[in-house]
Amino acid sequence: MRILSVTTYNIRNLENQTVKTDNVFITLVGNNGQGKTNFLETIYSICYGNSFRNASLNQIKTFNKKDAFIKASILLDTNEKIEIKYVIKDGKRYIYLQNKEIKDRKELIYTVPCIVFNHEDINFVQGSPEDKRKFYNQTLTLYDPLFLDDIRKYKNLLKQRNTLLREERYDLIHLYDSQLAVVGMEIQKKRETLIKEFNLLFPELFSKITQENEEVFAAYRPSWKNCSSSEDAEKKLKSSLETDKRYQTTTTGPHRDKFYIVKNKRNYIETASTGQKRLVSLILRSAQAAFYTKKTGTKPILLLDDVLLELDIDKRARFLENTKGFSQAFFTFLPGEFYFRDGAFEGLVYKVEKGVIKS
Repeated sequence: MRILSVTTYNIRNLENQTVKTDNVFITLVGNNGQGKTNFLETIYSICYGNSFRNASLNQIKTFNKKDAFIKASILLDTNEKIEIKYVIKDGKRYIYLQNKEIKDRKELIYTVPCIVFNHEDINFVQGSPEDKRKFYNQTLTLYDPLFLDDIRKYKNLLKQRNTLLREERYDLIHLYDSQLAVVGMEIQKKRETLIKEFNLLFPELFSKITQENEEVFAAYRPSWKNCSSSEDAEKKLKSSLETDKRYQTTTTGPHRDKFYIVKNKRNYIETASTGQKRLVSLILRSAQAAFYTKKTGTKPILLLDDVLLELDIDKRARFLENTKGFSQAFFTFLPGEFYFRDGAFEGLVYKVEKGVIKS
């Protein structure tokens, strides 16, 4: 699978242009603020129908421009060529696959799998429990559309139950408890399975890149840790009702689950330096890509946005050597910080200056 070309029109500071990308390796070299990340954002938007920056439509299109679009020509593993177009028109977003409008992003996200590495990934390691859950939810959603359905349904039920709590309409709470318990336990079971399988890859990758021998793994602590069925979860919700009333929110469930990185039987992140946390986030992303390939047999496209800056030379080399199993990779670099070994890089190199991408 490869993205053959990307066309941008009125997207951020990018020139209205078509960039040829028919290669396994594409590097974008330029100073900060020139448009490198903006170009990666266009690729991610084509793959998922939104921005990895959580940007609004007004932020994605060029300032003071009414309409905008991104278009990509893509070669699938079946050797079929397809076109995806992301359009912003009159303040609304439209997505087209082979000129057919996509109504739900779910129809799009399994067409061109893509994984982005950026500086915000450190939040998956040191951020809030919600930030950490987001990483593992993404990992599951990449290959399991039913999990995406479960998450959507759970969030909707949770929102309605919390509304009842705030409005003190307690007589209707029981109507949501059984549904929330069923969907919530499905999410919990999938997360438990994910962690077991993820830990078949992550510790080994960590050891190869860091050259450390200590035991490191991802750990999961569910909010309903003593529940093994939806009936158990429903009892938990009922027993927590008085607490929920006091706080006017649902205090137990998968939305309260926690994830950790454990090293030598302790929470590694509590004592890790910023550099170590950054490295863990990179390794998590690499493991995510490898995990996706193992589960589906398909190699994703990788987007790596200035993420190697803080690694020393040896760790950079080991990271690149062990980040494999992708169909295509886009890298951004600052001038003078090209990290591939001499003679080891065969790909396209573009310079980015004031939104213009040129060879």
